[in-house]
Amino acid sequence: MLPIDFHRRLALRAFPGLALAVALALLVVMAVTRSFAQSGGTYRVVGIASNDVLNIRSGAAASYPIVGIIPPSGTGVKVVGPCSSNWCTVEYESVRGWASMNYLVPEGASPAARTCHVVGVAYNDVLNMRDGPSSERYRIIGFIPPNGRGVVPVETGGAWWRVEYGGTVGWVSGQYLECP
Repeated sequence: MLPIDFHRRLALRAFPGLALAVALALLVVMAVTRSFAQSGGTYRVVGIASNDVLNIRSGAAASYPIVGIIPPSGTGVKVVGPCSSNWCTVEYESVRGWASMNYLVPEGASPAARTCHVVGVAYNDVLNMRDGPSSERYRIIGFIPPNGRGVVPVETGGAWWRVEYGGTVGWVSGQYLECP
């Protein structure tokens, strides 16, 4: 059996750009999640069915115990601490814990203020929505049809945009959206 270090060195020689690509992807995720915490505003819940809730958990993953809940119409959610991937430390009605930012959008974002539509996607294809800002690392959580309209940008800037469409909040490649 070969030592683990041998396998790491072999992987770095075989894929010299891999380490750089992984490092850049992590920096993008860290910058995006840091912007959530630094915004200072409050958030509202989106994409949660009327008979469900957004769980507040003791850690930054769905596997952690639930410490509180936010109703599907919840508003006034504050980001009060660090973020890890798409999870941030939040406070809602004096309960503090971690919540998935996939279901929270800034309260100041008015859906009627600006909507976008899909461009450049073939008629027999879709625009994938992912749970993070990359097609390499994040899973598909929804899709927008090639003629999709009413896409609400939540966060823009850079190659990946966080959007709301059909009750789902996710990340899409901004090159496929046009916002008049």
